[in-house]
Amino acid sequence: MARIERSIETKAPVEKVWAFMSDLEKWPTFMKSIKKVEYLTEKRSGIGAKTHFVVESSGQQIEWEADFTEWVEKKKVAWRSTSGLKNNGYWSLELTHIGTRITFMMDYELPGSVLGKIIDRLKVEKDFTKSVDESLEAAKRILEG
Repeated sequence: MARIERSIETKAPVEKVWAFMSDLEKWPTFMKSIKKVEYLTEKRSGIGAKTHFVVESSGQQIEWEADFTEWVEKKKVAWRSTSGLKNNGYWSLELTHIGTRITFMMDYELPGSVLGKIIDRLKVEKDFTKSVDESLEAAKRILEG
């Protein structure tokens, strides 16, 4: 599995960051690679909530369904895929002396053979890392704006 882990620090208080980051419907506003997020259950937060993601990366549409595996108010949201792109990850928040550190981590595995893993290293991982960096910068601008 490939791993992407990135962090950014914002001056926004953790309460404001949590209200923003824990609402999946806001993710496409700052994560331009996410084209659609929909809830598959009436439950929209916490362990047991189920979601469907549509993402565009490297010119390809990628989809998966995911369950929340961890939900700690004002600290962490974690998920794992149950179908589609195999992945798991989290958003975590940490109080800092100037505000909040936001960390995004995702382990993922592209379908396919060894060739798929080589393509991932050459193109997809680079594009996805750039997208995450841009998303964190966009979230910071929104939260501090």
